[in-house]
Amino acid sequence: MNRQQIQLTWTRKKFPVFLILFLSGFFFTGQTFARDSTCLLGDNGKIAITTYEHRATDGNGRETYVTLIYGDNFLMGMLHDADDGPIDLVASQSSGYSFNGRISIDYTKNTITLRGKLNFTQSDGQILNTRFSCRELAGLD
Repeated sequence: MNRQQIQLTWTRKKFPVFLILFLSGFFFTGQTFARDSTCLLGDNGKIAITTYEHRATDGNGRETYVTLIYGDNFLMGMLHDADDGPIDLVASQSSGYSFNGRISIDYTKNTITLRGKLNFTQSDGQILNTRFSCRELAGLD
């Protein structure tokens, strides 16, 4: 067997494997290759908000951590398997600040909408109906 015949035999043996791997890529959905998490950051000049959407810790479903930053207060909460719905955000320290209302996250437009009441310790609070234009933070996967 000369060198040319050996090379041709090797190519014929490897081509079916290559073809199978190449074609199998078309049978997987886009979700298979989707990123594992998304982080958005937005502000309206008074309030900043972040979301971190990722696979749930038990491996079933999705979780979205939401953090609202008002002054030096960090209010935190979570959504389970949803991009919108009711949410309660509570202060990470015992400041008495909280938010009760609804959130809607649009990952295609990179917007977050909050509707509800931001509660303060010494006053009645403030009604929020705000849409935040956000930026996606890359490289956190």
